[in-house]
Amino acid sequence: MLDLKLLDVAIGVVFFFVFACLLASAARELIEGVAKYKAALMKRALCELLDEEYPVGGVILKSFYEHPLINSLYRGKYSEVSERELPSYIPATHFASALLDLAVQQAPEPQRKALDDALAVARPQPPAAAAIAQAKFQAVLATASKKSGVHSPNIFDANPRVKEAILWALKRSNGDIVKAREALETWYDNSMERATGWYKSHTQKWLLGIGFVIAVLLNLDTLNIIDRLYSSEEFRMRSSPTRRAPAKTPNGRETTGLSCPRRKRRWVLAGRLRTGTRRIRAHAISRRCRL
Repeated sequence: MLDLKLLDVAIGVVFFFVFACLLASAARELIEGVAKYKAALMKRALCELLDEEYPVGGVILKSFYEHPLINSLYRGKYSEVSERELPSYIPATHFASALLDLAVQQAPEPQRKALDDALAVARPQPPAAAAIAQAKFQAVLATASKKSGVHSPNIFDANPRVKEAILWALKRSNGDIVKAREALETWYDNSMERATGWYKSHTQKWLLGIGFVIAVLLNLDTLNIIDRLYSSEEFRMRSSPTRRAPAKTPNGRETTGLSCPRRKRRWVLAGRLRTGTRRIRAHAISRRCRL
C-alpha cells in the first residue's frame, strides 16, 4: 500500500523546486528587459546573414535598418540608437520585402517603376512577365545605378553574398516575385534558427547562475528538505499546496484527508445514525419486556 507520508514528502520537494524554477525564470526575464540582449543578438544574426562585420555593420545593414518596414519596429534613427534599442524580432515577410525593395531602389529611374509594379503583384506571374522581371533584377544587381546623371555604385557590389542570394531566389522561382519572396523568407528563417540556438545557450547559462544564487539564498538543500518534510508533520502540511493542518473532532481526535465542511457533515450524519440506532435498540428492548 502506498505510504501517504512519502507521497506528501515527494509533493513538498516538487513544490519547492517548482517555486525556485519560477523565481529563476522571472529573474531572467527581468534581466532581459533591462539588458535587451535579444536586440543585440538579432543584429549579430543579421550581420552573419548579410555577410557584414559585427558590430559595425555595412552599407546593406544600415540601409536595411533604415528601410521604412524595419524602421517602424523601433524608435529613432539607426545612426542615433544603440544596438540594444533595435528590434528584437523582425518578421520574415518584412525581411524579404525590405531586401527586394532595396534591390529595386538601386535601379535607374525608368526601370524602378516597372520593378515596383512587379513587387506589388500578389499573384503568380505569367512566364513571359516572370522572365522579364528576372532579367530586370539581374540587370539591376549586376550593374551600377545612375540617378539624375550621377554615377553611384550599387550597394550590392561590395557584398556578393546578398546579390547571389537574391539572384538564387529569382532563379529558383523562375522570376516569380511572390515565390522569390517566399524563398528569401525561408533563407531568413533558417538563419534565425542559429540565433535561436545562441539565445537558448545564453539563457541556460544565466538560469544556471541564477539558480545557484537562489539555492544559496534560500538554502535549498534537498536532503535537508526531505528530512524536515519527513520528520515534521507541521512543516509537511505547510509546504503542501493541497493539504491543510489536521482538524480536531469534538472528541479531541485529529482527522485528515477531507475538507472541513465535509468532515462536519460526516460527524453530523454519524451522530444521527448512532442516536437512531440507540433508539431502535431501546424500543426493541421495551417491547420484549412488555411481552
